[in-house]
Amino acid sequence: MAGEAIGRRGLLAAIGAAGLGASTPGAAAAQKLPLTAQTTEGPYYLDLANFRTDLTDGREGVPLDVRLRVLDAAGRPLRGLRTDLWHCDAQGNYSGFGGQGDDRTRGFEGQAFLRGSQRTDRDGQATFATLYPGWYAGRTTHIHVKVHHRERAVLTTQFFLPDALSEFLYTQVSSYQRARLRDTLNSADGIALRAGDTVLGRCARRAGATSRCSRWWSTPPRAR
Repeated sequence: MAGEAIGRRGLLAAIGAAGLGASTPGAAAAQKLPLTAQTTEGPYYLDLANFRTDLTDGREGVPLDVRLRVLDAAGRPLRGLRTDLWHCDAQGNYSGFGGQGDDRTRGFEGQAFLRGSQRTDRDGQATFATLYPGWYAGRTTHIHVKVHHRERAVLTTQFFLPDALSEFLYTQVSSYQRARLRDTLNSADGIALRAGDTVLGRCARRAGATSRCSRWWSTPPRAR
């Protein structure tokens, strides 16, 4: 298989680093930002408040650095907000739940892989070291995010990764390969379509051997 021949290091070097952003920091400060669309929380959220940067817990997959920046509508960074991130593993399984896998027989109760929380820094940024997510039936490739101000959630959303990159990884990298092909792209995912452009990322190549994913979130001014 091509992915096996390239190997993890070669594959990451070939992919480069992916940067996803609604805007640049300079542009954010200069103009009013559209509020990031709220989406459904989904059935696999756990309120663990597990503060950590590395979410991988030994799972297999392509390393992915996720950088989230939380701003108010005027582009001002929001500091100290708890930001939760969670997503499925390379085979589409969520930690903490049973009934996983294509046959719904796999159980991961009591585990917390690919879940974690950070507080935004003075620049409104939270950073996670995770893995590129896989897929499961009926959904396109996505990562969940929830932002809390004190005890209240002020943003619950998902962001969606590029179909071309996903298709390459799912067919060429062994940890993502499945007996079936995924059935939903970004253009056919109802949640992605309803959310619109504020949660769709753009990819750009950067130097380095780790895929890097960043996103600027705009939340209501009352979140300050």
